[in-house]
Amino acid sequence: MDRVSELNLLRDLGVISEERYREVVEEARKLDEQERAEKSKKLDIYVNRQGELCVIFRYSRRQWNIRIPLLYDAWQWLEEHYPTRDDIAKIKGQKSNKALWRMLLRNKDKISELDRTRKEQFNIKRNE
Repeated sequence: MDRVSELNLLRDLGVISEERYREVVEEARKLDEQERAEKSKKLDIYVNRQGELCVIFRYSRRQWNIRIPLLYDAWQWLEEHYPTRDDIAKIKGQKSNKALWRMLLRNKDKISELDRTRKEQFNIKRNE
């Protein structure tokens, strides 16, 4: 049961007044929306067997399945293929990548570390 439904029930039972209900219902709606948005986000960042850095991100009804080839710098490749500016994305036939970039920047350290690690591993395997 969401917060607004609980508030409706409390108001109907007479536990809270109509005035108090009106004060908190809008905030409860915002919290419910934020909670739903967070639940709809899924993120997975890993390196596959081929040495590709994989980022899978689902946000609401959109999904990005990104594979960054080993020989590319992750951030440069991402900027080229998933532009931060909406007008450039539109020219490329893409929808907005704002949600993707917010998530990428929140996980910048992890992505950079995985990118560095996979390149080091590739060089070790190649030199053997």
